[in-house]
Amino acid sequence: MTQGAPGGRDRFGFDDAAATRRSGTYPDNRGAGGLGDAWGEDPAATMAPDQTIPPLSPMVAPVPTVPLVADEPDVSTSPTLRLAAAGRTRRGKRGGPNEDAFVVLDGLLAVADGVGGEAAGQIASTLAVTTVASFRPQYAADPRDGLRGALDRANRTVREKPLQEPSWHGMACTLDVVVLGRQHDTGETLFVAHVGDSTVWLQPGRGRPRQLTTPHAIKNGPLLNAIGLNEEVELDLLEEPVRAGDRVVLASDGITKVMKPEQLDGLLMELGTMSPERAADALVDAAMMAGARDDTTIVVGDLVTDTTPR
Repeated sequence: MTQGAPGGRDRFGFDDAAATRRSGTYPDNRGAGGLGDAWGEDPAATMAPDQTIPPLSPMVAPVPTVPLVADEPDVSTSPTLRLAAAGRTRRGKRGGPNEDAFVVLDGLLAVADGVGGEAAGQIASTLAVTTVASFRPQYAADPRDGLRGALDRANRTVREKPLQEPSWHGMACTLDVVVLGRQHDTGETLFVAHVGDSTVWLQPGRGRPRQLTTPHAIKNGPLLNAIGLNEEVELDLLEEPVRAGDRVVLASDGITKVMKPEQLDGLLMELGTMSPERAADALVDAAMMAGARDDTTIVVGDLVTDTTPR
């Protein structure tokens, strides 16, 4: 995990001196069919007592009226996917500590952008990503429930920390978390939890990106939703089917403030052939070259086939 911070815009109505910016997981689907009484009635049961039982002629079992369905295998024959990912963060031109933080773990990616004063913003973003990571939502039986629980816990943690240090009062952060869920023992779905104004894109086949998240902020205005802002966290929870070769990108708003959507789309497509490490480096560099004043954090994750024996 990496963390960091930028310094001074008013997102929640703080005065300019106090406000800060950010820089750096079935049902048993079984069918059944039966032949029934393939040989019909017992002939002796339908004859009079003085009748002799004629020899039985060969009979053919009738075609079942219910089709036979094979049992679903206990172990999926589809290849499991995993996330091969890397993250980078860079302090913005405003200076001060990097208030962004990120984590890259097995099946979990997260980016947070702190608000509420330089030290407080850095603490909020760090608390958020570490709390989510320790909750391990990627291993939940239902990743959606896991993400809700993880973000609820992160929200409580960020709200309670200022009780220990009054100068951190009002701290908060944005938070985007991506986990690779398990369905039929196969990673087939990405689950995305979104709070704030950072961005998550999905690039099918590492081609044209599609923005998954909508900023919780007024354009060029204040942030409307964040971890730690309210007693109950409001989040967007999204699901996206994925396959090997797809890419997911998470970014704090340091880059989205200095590059137009069409510029970012083109850049993401150009970087599609690069490894996650090189792509993350290139995106952070591009933000800096464009004059990013806010901290910029990028996490790039590729969906690849998991060759680990199961």
